[in-house]
Order: sequence, then structure tokens, then C-alpha cells
Amino acid sequence: MKEITVDNGKIVLKNLNNFLHVEYTTYKVPKAENAATVKITAPSVPGYRFVCWLGAASQGFVRGCYIDMPDNPSAGIWFTQSTIDVSDANGVVAYALYVKD
Repeated sequence: MKEITVDNGKIVLKNLNNFLHVEYTTYKVPKAENAATVKITAPSVPGYRFVCWLGAASQGFVRGCYIDMPDNPSAGIWFTQSTIDVSDANGVVAYALYVKD
């Protein structure tokens, strides 16, 4: 059970051990001839419920990106240009936030 107290108008949560969990998944980035979007799906984490995507970051190259539906476990990562010239080693990592059931 989580203990909640109010201190000077602020809610203070105590005993939050293992209350939040962050999971990450890595995806390949499409070649230049494909659309610059990557479909992502949050993994299932036993004992936790998906809350939102925290963000995404390119790996092996520098390109801005964003998650189109951050509150949906099935979303898309979009890049700042419509096509990307990347190598097979390039990817994108997405971070998901979970809360204990």
C-alpha cells in the first residue's frame, strides 16, 4: 500500500519502491527509400501497466525524432525529414513508462 500525506498543500507519496518501471526497446530505422517512420509497440511487463512513452533517441546517427501518440502503447516514431540515409547498424530506442498494477 502506498502512503499518501499532504504537506503544505503538496501531496507526498511514500513507500514507492518498485512503483514505477522504465523499459526500452530498440528498432531498426528505415532506409532512404522508405518512409521515415518506425512503428513501435510497448512490451508487456508483468505486474505493471503502460502509462506513456517517455521519448525516443536515434542510435548511430543524429536526427531529431518524436513519438506521434505518446499515451498509446502502439505508436510511431517520426524523423525530422521524410527519408533517411542510414546504415544497417543505425537504430532508434524508445523508452516506455509503467506503473505498478
